[in-house]
Amino acid sequence: MNRSSLEIIIDILKVCGEETRKTSIIYKTNLNFIITEKYLNILVNKKWVEKTENAYRITSEGRIFLIKAKEVSLPF
Repeated sequence: MNRSSLEIIIDILKVCGEETRKTSIIYKTNLNFIITEKYLNILVNKKWVEKTENAYRITSEGRIFLIKAKEVSLPF
């Protein structure tokens, strides 16, 4: 079953809770390089994730979004 965009974003934000390299994000979210790159660019542009010299980490805005997204994605 394919994941929705929201589920992929939630997965990436969870992994970026600690400073994480792109390769680690790819493995932990079970995504390929191209999809991971696409979503990381979106998250950086929205300022939910920030890119450091060698890694990515979630921002405070990203943490707020993650909390709200988890609430919305709960099954009814």
